[in-house]
Amino acid sequence: MTPFYSTPERIAALDAQVRLWMGTPFRAGSSVAGPLGGVDCVGLQAAIHTATGATQAIELPRKPLDWHLHHDNSAILDFFHAPEIRKKLIRVESYDAYQHGDLMAVRTGLCEHHLGTWLNDSRGQHLLHVPIGGTVQRWSIGVAPLAGKIASVWRIIE
Repeated sequence: MTPFYSTPERIAALDAQVRLWMGTPFRAGSSVAGPLGGVDCVGLQAAIHTATGATQAIELPRKPLDWHLHHDNSAILDFFHAPEIRKKLIRVESYDAYQHGDLMAVRTGLCEHHLGTWLNDSRGQHLLHVPIGGTVQRWSIGVAPLAGKIASVWRIIE
């Protein structure tokens, strides 16, 4: 099973999407890049991986922002089980095996409620995501607020 982001061209396409979305503010249920746009964590992942050709457009039901505080079943699983992507995902079990473009589910509250993309480039190892009240940004892996909260990692394959 070949990782989707295994060629220089596909990695460059992902990196271009990262640059396009940087600084976009959090806005639940939206997927418009740029400082006047808005996006949530699932919308960001769906947008960048659709734009690079890794998956078809993904349509998901939206859950309340405080879902993770009251439920122990993950709203992120809706993303992983979407028909457009579920057959293109494999779980990555080893930290040493994480690759640029892998999807990371982050535990917040009672369940996995946050989704980002692993970036391993000249800036180091980061999670590309958008926090509530913030903008699309990179968080360094292994330090607060991510330390110990990465619940699962998934790779998009061809």
